[in-house]
Amino acid sequence: MCLHKLSNVLLTFFLVCLLPTPFVHAAEPTPAPLPRLETGMHTAVIWRIATDRLGRWAVTASEDKTARVWAVATGEQ
Repeated sequence: MCLHKLSNVLLTFFLVCLLPTPFVHAAEPTPAPLPRLETGMHTAVIWRIATDRLGRWAVTASEDKTARVWAVATGEQ
């Protein structure tokens, strides 16, 4: 029974990982400009915050696909 389960696991691994998969071709990016609004702040959840060693700068990374650098003393970007 145990050997049968092992052979099933190996067969599944072979079928999923080792067989060639068809290539997926992504569409070319559009050459047209994409309008964006500069809000001066993140427009989605902030996932990461980091500071430099001296605490002068903070960097935030958001789900809105932006990273922003802030002066800690003034709160300005």
